[in-house]
Amino acid sequence: MSTTFAESILKFTEHVQIERGLSSATADKYDYRLNRFMQWMQHHLEKQVIHTKDIDLDVIRKFRIFLSNKDLKESTQYNYLVTIRSFLKYLVRTGEGIVEPEKVVLAKYSPSQSVKFLNRDQLKDFLEAPDTRIIAGLRDRALLELLFSTGLRVSELARLNRNDINFKIREFSIVGKGGRRRVVFLSDEAVEWVSKYLDRRDDTYVPLFLHYSGPHASKWVDKPDVTTKNASTSSKGSKTLEKKKPDQGHLGEVEEFLEDPDGERFRLSVRSIQRLVKKYAKKVGVAVDVTPHVLRHSFATDLLQAGADLRTVQESLGHKNVSTTQIYTHITNPQLKKAHEQFHGSWRKRTKEN
Repeated sequence: MSTTFAESILKFTEHVQIERGLSSATADKYDYRLNRFMQWMQHHLEKQVIHTKDIDLDVIRKFRIFLSNKDLKESTQYNYLVTIRSFLKYLVRTGEGIVEPEKVVLAKYSPSQSVKFLNRDQLKDFLEAPDTRIIAGLRDRALLELLFSTGLRVSELARLNRNDINFKIREFSIVGKGGRRRVVFLSDEAVEWVSKYLDRRDDTYVPLFLHYSGPHASKWVDKPDVTTKNASTSSKGSKTLEKKKPDQGHLGEVEEFLEDPDGERFRLSVRSIQRLVKKYAKKVGVAVDVTPHVLRHSFATDLLQAGADLRTVQESLGHKNVSTTQIYTHITNPQLKKAHEQFHGSWRKRTKEN
């Protein structure tokens, strides 16, 4: 008896994570695309339950026409068909394959060779945009500096815990796409601002970056620095963070703390990081549509423009193949950590000296 499409999708997404070492984010994208394909088949074939035996080249061809008529981007259509082809390869390996994966014609797609990145003036204004007198602004400055220093993907940044970073040797390892581990390095500015942010925090929560909004926001308040009992603010109006302790008279808060002592519910999400990046780009009037990935491009471009070689940048970004890195450019040849220390943000160091 043929397995249902829904059952096979579940097994496939488990397979790509466990056997192929792909991230949960990638597995989620596969799951989404295959479920959309299944829903289309339910409508097209007028069947509530779809089995893997129902998938044939004619169905795939008609789904491709459907995607084309939806006026989707070439890259989106391409990704749907690549996912279907990958799924069919899995079915062949498990003995359920009906369609030869190689016969699935991929949508035409030529990845753009242009890369969006911020120039040095834009970067300076952008990185200095957060108001570091308040805890959320201090967090944001630390986050932006860390993104630019390391070239992390936004999903990698969101997963970071406060104990992941080794400030003494100014580096840490990260597991990226495909389960590939790489080492990333911290600039002077990243060390400075992440340290300031962590020093300001008065909690023992695990996530490196916390959110300070929503139903739990009242657990933190920014209060003015005071020098006397009746003083309201310091001369500069700076503020310090107060972490409210659970009120023993309110059982709900105590139970909430006991249920989540690591503070995972306060972890800053990928979506929140994307929003705050756009917020600061808008604040300083950057014309580029800035995303966390634009900062990743800016990191790579900064290294290459200052003299780092392509292979170094490939390792720094965690690209499996150097061909992926070739969207940037080509240059010279020092060691990885030495290249980061020597080249990354060199224009900022010169500004300080002057």
